[in-house]
Amino acid sequence: MPILAGDPRLGLATSDAPSSDSACTAVTDATTRLALLLWIGLLIAPPAQAVDMGLGVFGGGAIPVIQEDTGGGPVLGVRVPVALHPRLTVEPYYMHMAGSERDIPLDIFTIVYDGIDVASYGTNLLLTFGGRARIFPYAGLGAFHLTRPGLDVTRTGYTFGLGLGLAPVPRWSLQARAELAAVVHEGVSRKWASVTGGISYSIFRSPR
Repeated sequence: MPILAGDPRLGLATSDAPSSDSACTAVTDATTRLALLLWIGLLIAPPAQAVDMGLGVFGGGAIPVIQEDTGGGPVLGVRVPVALHPRLTVEPYYMHMAGSERDIPLDIFTIVYDGIDVASYGTNLLLTFGGRARIFPYAGLGAFHLTRPGLDVTRTGYTFGLGLGLAPVPRWSLQARAELAAVVHEGVSRKWASVTGGISYSIFRSPR
């Protein structure tokens, strides 16, 4: 007999959503750290380089890491890479992941958890090596909004990943990435691993 998580028969709370003040604090903290990351990128970039700004879309799949109460799902998003130097790129992004249900069978019944949907905006800092074919480790931070029935929280999170890129023609590039996203709040962490593919187009390039 399936029982939804939060069912009063389980004696579990139906909501762990924080107050609006807590959510606002998390967004403010993430925004402050994003601004700091952008300033770091601007400060360490050499001043006499052309700036290249692109627009890209990506999609793929994600799975939860050591989480028993949610399943994986598709990932979609947009990125705005700004190359400040041939080896340094600052990349604002928006990402959405749709989680799937997770069943946990017990002796006499099954607990059914609704999937956690994740919406995130933030900034990555990429270090690029190579020419038309390239490899780029990256890290970033952002605000992660986690929702499902009984859950509505916004927390600061971190991203770490490795990407491969190919620029077959001028202005266009193809990318594949493996990424780990971690959201930490009050000693509790949630992590997702994802694999995505994307395409981007250079929409602006400043003169040297």
